[in-house]
Amino acid sequence: MFLLAGSPKPSDIAKIVKEGYTMDQMIDIYRGFIKAAALDVLLLDTHPGINETTLFSITVSDLLIMILRPDRQDYQGTAVTVDVARKLGVPDLRLLMNKALTSLDWQTIKSTIESTYKAPCLGILAQNDDIMRYGGSGLFSQQEPTHPFTLQLKAVVSQLLPLIKA
Repeated sequence: MFLLAGSPKPSDIAKIVKEGYTMDQMIDIYRGFIKAAALDVLLLDTHPGINETTLFSITVSDLLIMILRPDRQDYQGTAVTVDVARKLGVPDLRLLMNKALTSLDWQTIKSTIESTYKAPCLGILAQNDDIMRYGGSGLFSQQEPTHPFTLQLKAVVSQLLPLIKA
C-alpha cells in the first residue's frame, strides 16, 4: 500500500494555483504511478462537491465509491454527484456511509440509501472516537487489526475485491 498526499509546501501549492494542470498531465501522473508501483488499484480521495479535480477523477474511474455522512447536506450533495457520475458514464457506482451513530437503525439507512440513489451501499461505518484520538499517527487498521472499525472496513473491502479486474 502506498499513501500519497498533495504537497504541503506552499511553493508547490502556489505553482499549481498559478500554472494549473491539464487533464492529460493528471492522466500521465496516474498511469505512471500505477505502472511504477505495479498497482492493481488506485484509490483517489477528492474533496467533496463538484470541481475540476473531482470531475476528472469521476471521468477516469472504473469504479466510483462515494462516501457520504448521515446529514441532509451530504445527502443533497451526493444526489448531485451521483447524477453527474451517471451522465459521465461511470461503469460502477457504490456508496459507503461514514460517521454513522451506532444508535441509528443501520438496516433502514442502508435500504434508504440504495433506493434513493439506486446504487449498492457497501456498508455503514460508525462514528468512532478511537480513530479521532489516534490523530493520524499511522494507519489505524494496521495498528488496530481487531478493532470493530477495522473489521467494518475489512467487510467493505471483501465486497470490493471481486470487483477488481485482474
